[in-house]
This record gives sequence, C-alpha cells and structure tokens, in this order.
Amino acid sequence: MADTVYTSDQGASSSSSVNATTNMFLGIVEGDRCIFLKAGEAMVEMDVVKLDASNEGKVTKCTDNGEPFGFCMQEVTTAGVKQNELNGLITRTEKVGNIIGIAFNGGIYNCKPISAVTRGARLYASGGKLTATKPHADAIVVGIAMQSKDALALTRFKSLL
Repeated sequence: MADTVYTSDQGASSSSSVNATTNMFLGIVEGDRCIFLKAGEAMVEMDVVKLDASNEGKVTKCTDNGEPFGFCMQEVTTAGVKQNELNGLITRTEKVGNIIGIAFNGGIYNCKPISAVTRGARLYASGGKLTATKPHADAIVVGIAMQSKDALALTRFKSLL
C-alpha cells in the first residue's frame, strides 16, 4: 500500500506531487495526535512546539531553548479559519488562539527535505524548525533521520517527541 501524501492545496492524495512551499507532514506512518492545546503564536506545519510556560493550555514554537513537546500539524496565522466554522474538523489553516493539531508521542514521518541530513543523523529544534545541526550544547534530540530523501525528495524521520 502506498503512503498517503498530503499537500496544502489538495488534502490527502496518493499522487507523487508534493507542494514544496510548506513544511508539511507527508505520508504519516504512525504517531499520536493532540487536539487539546491552543496556538500561542503564528507557526507553520512541522514547526517544533513547546508548552507555553506562561499560558496554560497553549503551545509556542520551540526556539533554541525550551523542552520540545511535538510538531505543529497546521499553518497557524492571525487570520486563520476558526475550527468550529468547519464543523469542528481540523482545517489546513488555523487561527492563533484556537486549538491546533500536534503530533507527539513518537511516530515516523515523511517531510520536506531537511538540508544537510544523512541517514541516522540526529535532528534538533532550532528556531522552531527541524535541523541536523546541533544549535547549542544542551540541545535536545527531537528525531532521527531514517533516510536523507526518497524518490519524492522527502526526508523520513522517527520522532523522539
């Protein structure tokens, strides 16, 4: 069975076209989702998020400091679409302050290529983004690259969050 490919403009598809302008989860193989936390700021899909220490129930981008919690599964903007306007379904674009989807508790994911990554490379959060470059001595490993890129030019990684 082929992996499902997700693109921001067409939803689920089994085609090989990939929208390279977003950092989306492409071909989610396994993992858990959290739909109980709100976005504390604007972010994009695949941003590494942390629990907001000053606002209970919210997440923000995990910059070079902070404990990573998971990965944002939606585009979050100040002008996003409220979930309840679409019958409570997770939308592709969400508004800051609303509940968002967060991937956590492990999983294997395909994503837009991560630059300078090789199989087995440790992945870190830097500025909320995945990187193979350790940003500082105390950086927490958030994933392990399983392959640099496949036939669709996607990086597959195992989440450690």
